Amino acid sequence: MIGPYTPRPITPVGLWAVDGWRLKAYSITLPGAPLAADLEAGARAAAELLLRAGTEHETYGVGFVGIHQGRGFNQVFIDRWANRNELLHDVFVSDERRPGELRPAPPGHNSVCLWDLALQTFERDAWIATAMAHGGLEAYLARVLDAEV
Repeated sequence: MIGPYTPRPITPVGLWAVDGWRLKAYSITLPGAPLAADLEAGARAAAELLLRAGTEHETYGVGFVGIHQGRGFNQVFIDRWANRNELLHDVFVSDERRPGELRPAPPGHNSVCLWDLALQTFERDAWIATAMAHGGLEAYLARVLDAEV
C-alpha cells in the first residue's frame, strides 16, 4: 500500500558563498524534526568539493542545495544553472545514523522525490521569471521557498 501523502517543510538555510558560487540552501525535513547540524555541515563540505572540481559547461555562479533529512537515509542535491536553461544535478547520500558522512549517490539511486521535485519546480520557475526574463541573478537569489509542501 502506498499510504497517504504527508507534507514536509522546505525551509531556507541561507545563501552559501562557495568558491565563487552563490547557492540558495534549503532544508527538507520530516514534520517537527530539526535539521541535523552535521548533515548541514556535510552538505556544505560536499558543495565545496563539487564546486572546486569545476565543470566544462557555461555557468552563472548560482544554484541551490537541497538538504533532505529523511527516513532511513538522507540525500543532498546540489543544482547549478548552466548553458542558459540547464540544471547540473549532483546527489549525495548518507545514513540517518551518520548524517554528515555524505558520499556520491550510487548508480540507479532515486535522486528526486516528491518533496525534492517541489523545490526544483520552484527554482525552475524562479530562474525563468528572473534570470531568463531580465538577466537578474540578484533577483533570482532573492526569491526563496519557505513552505510546507
